[in-house]
Amino acid sequence: MDFKIEATNCLDFSDAELSGLLKEVYVGEGYVDAEQAETMLEAAAIRSRGKIITASNIIRQSLAGLVIMVPPTSNARKLAKNDEVEIHLLAVKKDYRNNNLGHRLLSELIFQAQSEGYKKIILWTQSSMIAAQNLYSKLGFVHESNFEVNGLDFYLYSRSL
Repeated sequence: MDFKIEATNCLDFSDAELSGLLKEVYVGEGYVDAEQAETMLEAAAIRSRGKIITASNIIRQSLAGLVIMVPPTSNARKLAKNDEVEIHLLAVKKDYRNNNLGHRLLSELIFQAQSEGYKKIILWTQSSMIAAQNLYSKLGFVHESNFEVNGLDFYLYSRSL
């Protein structure tokens, strides 16, 4: 399968496709409850977080995955400082997994962050997201600490640029 990886504002994708991908991954796999997802994964809220990097299936022209690079100026920023960006909502549809899309999306995000002069990338992931943690480690992210929010355990990772 051929995929196109690009930083985009996601205007080529409908709100339903954008929210649908995130709900499929985060709600469908039990990381976020459906009620919480209604506001957290609403398309306008997603688009406003920062730069969306997408993976699209070239033949089907459909959204296969995405990740968001959240700048320090975004209201969605939680932990990053002024010269840092955050990673939010890495997601790849189940049908497209094992195509190296997570790696390619994060590699593009790292490239974009370096190009824009940021010094560090921050992310946090749920303790149960083992595949994501393995991917982050392969790309040079270091596990820094753990914290809890609303009864969920999270791991904080960072990568200097």
